[in-house]
Amino acid sequence: MLKPDKHAMTYLEAKMRRDAIEADVSRLSAALQSFPTGPMGLTPDATKALPEYRIAKIAFDAAFERSRRFNGRFVKAFAKEIRADRLSRRVAQVVGG
Repeated sequence: MLKPDKHAMTYLEAKMRRDAIEADVSRLSAALQSFPTGPMGLTPDATKALPEYRIAKIAFDAAFERSRRFNGRFVKAFAKEIRADRLSRRVAQVVGG
């Protein structure tokens, strides 16, 4: 995905891809959190045995793993751009704030 060749993503493309992956993780997390939990916030075994829960858990785990892997490559490939973005946001806060 973030290979150093002529087809490598630009920073903007990578940010858009990261945002899409994070949206997937958030959506699947909300679906997983819609299942009932016990008094201590743990998911009961009876709920974990439901096919709907297992499908939602597998989908969430896969999306989370995609996010983890992508972010690992994203941070390494675009370290300078990320730093520049953070600096520009800080400057904007100081000037605008």
